[in-house]
Amino acid sequence: MEGRVSPSASNLPAAPARQAGLAQGLVLVSVSWLAVVAAGVLAPVLPKMARHFAGAPMLGLMIGFVATIPALAVALFSIPVGHISDRVGARRILVVGMCGYGLAGLLPLWLDSLPAIVASRFAVGICEAAVMTASTTLISLYFSGLQRDRWLAVQVASTNVMGVIVVLGGGFAGEHSWRAPFLAYSIAIVLLAPVLLVTFEPERATKAAPAATAQSFKSGWPLVWTYCGLTFLVSVTVYTLIVQLSFLLTERGVLNPSAIGSVIAFGAGGIGLGSIVNTGLLSVPTRYRLLASLVLMTGGIAVMALNPALPATGAGGLVAGLGAGCAVSTLLCATVSDVPAALKGRVTGAWTAAMFLGQFLNPPIFLGLVRLSGSYAAAFLVLSGVCGAVAIGAGVQTLLTHGRTTERAPQRG
Repeated sequence: MEGRVSPSASNLPAAPARQAGLAQGLVLVSVSWLAVVAAGVLAPVLPKMARHFAGAPMLGLMIGFVATIPALAVALFSIPVGHISDRVGARRILVVGMCGYGLAGLLPLWLDSLPAIVASRFAVGICEAAVMTASTTLISLYFSGLQRDRWLAVQVASTNVMGVIVVLGGGFAGEHSWRAPFLAYSIAIVLLAPVLLVTFEPERATKAAPAATAQSFKSGWPLVWTYCGLTFLVSVTVYTLIVQLSFLLTERGVLNPSAIGSVIAFGAGGIGLGSIVNTGLLSVPTRYRLLASLVLMTGGIAVMALNPALPATGAGGLVAGLGAGCAVSTLLCATVSDVPAALKGRVTGAWTAAMFLGQFLNPPIFLGLVRLSGSYAAAFLVLSGVCGAVAIGAGVQTLLTHGRTTERAPQRG
């Protein structure tokens, strides 16, 4: 007579893994808006802040750091934060980052020392690196395939739309006081409740073997770094349309702020529209979307450089913005798509670092281009040439890839 085998933990069916859905996607997309709060809410009040601290040592440099130092911190800390999130869990990093972001962001309401405010802004950037890397990592872990690409595309598109709203809100708040826009950082504290209630840590944090997985993915890193390099170029282009365009127009004698703002709105609107359009093109292979994006960026920037008429400059900005907006979400989806779960954090951190490094280095890069070429128009033309060269390389790669695919296709009888 056979003996009974008592059920054990190993024989019991495993509990089904928790599935993410609409609630998790919406919460994580909302969290990504914190990046544009850090980047845009203070822009309208920087002159008023400079007047408040008139006479402070290195005033111009310090005011510039108030605006740009968070982007530098994100660029420096995103990759280390990604490594940590792969070890301890992305949700934990997200919660800690949001708490620090809210607290550090609100500190200038009470600080009256410019160096102390700059230090608090650097802390905001470190926490922003945690928030952006962890939230994007969780999206790429919660969802897969076309569903993941849709959520990442929605993240980029909604962030661009929120960027316009944040700048307008910062301007209205700044009418009251230069400190008032800092209240926007309390949004992180408000969003913390739904993050705690809705999100969860995927199982990969405890079951994955990061060392073994990293070794097996070794051949995938060159493609990741290629995508990160392209992301850096696109980021430089994005902030050229937002920041450098005003200097190009001023060089051409356009001094009316409303006229300058209207032309810049075409570029900014194009970026948002491009990211929205890309959500409907996700079934198109990455290489074709990326090639089209680079061609649009090349042509749009070239028009801006060569045609001084305001309508032409605005149209060029719109076309270049369409390409840049489409490229950002295309590159994000491509970078994280085939990465093992155990490495999602560090790869997402690398992409985030590339995006924010382009934002931080845009001013010195353009300053160098202007000094070398002699004018802003020539600098725009150089950037167009760089985008064009990359587009040619992408086109050749696309043709070669298509040729290899055709050769491997089975013969039809």
